Amino acid sequence: MDLSKKLVYISLFLMPVYLIRFNFGLVRFNLLDILISLTIIIWLKEKGFKEIKDYFKNINKIYLSLILLLLLSVLFSIYFNGNKMIGWGMLKSYFLLPILFAFVVKDVFYDNEKNEKILYVIFSSGLGVAIISLFYKLAGKVTYDNRLEAFFNSPNYLAMYLAPSIIINFSLLFQKNIWYKITFFFLVIILYWTTSYGAWLAMGGTLIFIDYEKNRKKFKSWFQWIEKSLLLKILLIFLLIVVVLQNNNSKWQNLWNWSERSSENSRLIIWRSAVKIVQDNWIWGVGPGNFQEQYLMYQKYFPPYLEWAVPQPHNLWLAFWLQTGLLGLLSFLGLIFYFYKKSFYFLKKTKTREKEIIITFMALLLYWLGHGIVDTTFWKNDLALMFWSVLSLVF
Repeated sequence: MDLSKKLVYISLFLMPVYLIRFNFGLVRFNLLDILISLTIIIWLKEKGFKEIKDYFKNINKIYLSLILLLLLSVLFSIYFNGNKMIGWGMLKSYFLLPILFAFVVKDVFYDNEKNEKILYVIFSSGLGVAIISLFYKLAGKVTYDNRLEAFFNSPNYLAMYLAPSIIINFSLLFQKNIWYKITFFFLVIILYWTTSYGAWLAMGGTLIFIDYEKNRKKFKSWFQWIEKSLLLKILLIFLLIVVVLQNNNSKWQNLWNWSERSSENSRLIIWRSAVKIVQDNWIWGVGPGNFQEQYLMYQKYFPPYLEWAVPQPHNLWLAFWLQTGLLGLLSFLGLIFYFYKKSFYFLKKTKTREKEIIITFMALLLYWLGHGIVDTTFWKNDLALMFWSVLSLVF
């Protein structure tokens, strides 16, 4: 399976190529979709029908059932709502292809040593994006409010892509040598330039989780860990530096002043609109990719809108409920619950290095869930691919 394994590496390293898009008649593809499809086809050819059949027989039944329920709910949500072509496209790129790709990942990277290699690839991809982002910053190519977004569509998207590399670095690589310490601080600087407060907070919480889980046996209680933790002291110093550096930033001032046109007020209106849409469409949602249209229709309930181009509701949970229906949200919550149940079970059974790998997987998901409170962390091609791959490696 050498070729399918190489294609897994290539696909994960080149995740940002989803921005390169193609049209084949009525069907829209992007370069990442093509790479994923090629990986799946080669894997199917390498294994053969009998091995594929045996492979799916041995997959965790609860995991597989929750995935099938989620896919079914997405299909129902598409069927009962409009803009079906957009819905089919999102089903393809956020669910079908990345889930099938995750099955390939689970098959060809079947132990912790190989799982670690997957994490190295994701880390390397984020580091590559950070280096490219540095050139954007040096060239002065930033948003009107001086935020770094590089070649992504928003600074928050860049932050979401960099965060997994920072987590992997801190959890697995930081202690290895000076090179990884340098890259860690470099990645943190690039993340800082995105001025994505949601990413900063979620990242801080995730690093605290990693530090506690890796060192919990050294301390008798939470209070002793809080007292002894070097990370907490560093994060406190970082927070003070941020307060000083951001003091003159208009976004930071709006955060505390709650001006009429602040991003916080804008997000509150988006959330209120999303909740109202959920109340009116609580069973099947509005279908994948339909939030923008519904959001504009609900403007009459919440005048005046501060943002008009809002493809997602800036909340992971609302996004799942709206775009996959109630069953989709419950299936997603079931996957999260089962993921952590299995992960904590593995933590009790595994050795030191294996524990670090499991903690890293848990931390990645924790970051996506944490940042997902104020942003839509799953509903993006590269993040969906990472999400399903991480889930498959634990199950």
